[in-house]
Amino acid sequence: MAPSQSWVANADVQLALGWRQSERLALEVEFEWVPSHDSIGNGSWLLGANGKFFLLEGQLQPYIVMGANGYWAKPPGAFENEVDWGFRNGLGFDFYLDENWAVGAETSFVWGVGKVWRNYFLTTSVTTTYRF
Repeated sequence: MAPSQSWVANADVQLALGWRQSERLALEVEFEWVPSHDSIGNGSWLLGANGKFFLLEGQLQPYIVMGANGYWAKPPGAFENEVDWGFRNGLGFDFYLDENWAVGAETSFVWGVGKVWRNYFLTTSVTTTYRF
C-alpha cells in the first residue's frame, strides 16, 4: 500500500531582495526556511533566484513567478541532510498604494530534484514591498 500524503500548515520565514529590470520583469534573490513537520527533519532551507513577469503596469500588477534554489533538507526516509536543487513556480499580485509602497499576495509550488526530490510544498505569502 502506498504511503498517504498529508498537508500541514506551517508558518515560514521568507526574505527577498530584488530589482526591477523593466516595468514587466523583476529579478530577486530569496531566502526561505520552512520549519520541520511530520516527515521533514530540521526544516527546509532554500536560497535562490526568482524571475517575476508582470502582466500589467498599473496600480494592480499581477505576475507569474519562476525560480531556482539551492535546497537543503532532510527528506522523508533520509538518514542525513541532503543538498540539491529546487524549483518554484506560482502566481501573485502587487497593489501599489503610492509610487513606492505596495501590498500583495503570492502562492507558489516549490519542489526538490535529485537528493531532495521527495520534499515539496505550497507557499502562500502576504507581501509588503518598498520600491526605490
